[in-house]
Amino acid sequence: MNEVSKIEDILQYELEALKEITEKWSESEEERIRRMDLLRGTALGLTLGLLGHLFVQFLYPITEALLLGEYKPTFAGNLIICVISLILVVCVSTYLYRQLTQGENKLKLSKKSEDVLEYAIKRRQHSLEQIKKE
Repeated sequence: MNEVSKIEDILQYELEALKEITEKWSESEEERIRRMDLLRGTALGLTLGLLGHLFVQFLYPITEALLLGEYKPTFAGNLIICVISLILVVCVSTYLYRQLTQGENKLKLSKKSEDVLEYAIKRRQHSLEQIKKE
């Protein structure tokens, strides 16, 4: 009987440890994701905002010159800045898309790990129930 209670205590200890790991892991993972999303969103928002502002600011003189047919000496400079800012907006948007897809893949991986922990918890609970029935 003493041996059975030792096994039961060990299984109970493992069960509690697994539950604590699951809780702490999910809380810390959510907090880390939240912080990274806030930081990434702020940085990308500022970058895209500034580049978009440059694009729009220098697009107006270009369209005005094209519509009126009056090409001023600053036309080439405005065109270069407008094209560069547009290219950078596309590159930053592509980077953001890649980061989002990589983040989704990491979440799938962590979900798989969480499923393994839940299975281990259920297995320990079942083992404890079996020992208590005996």
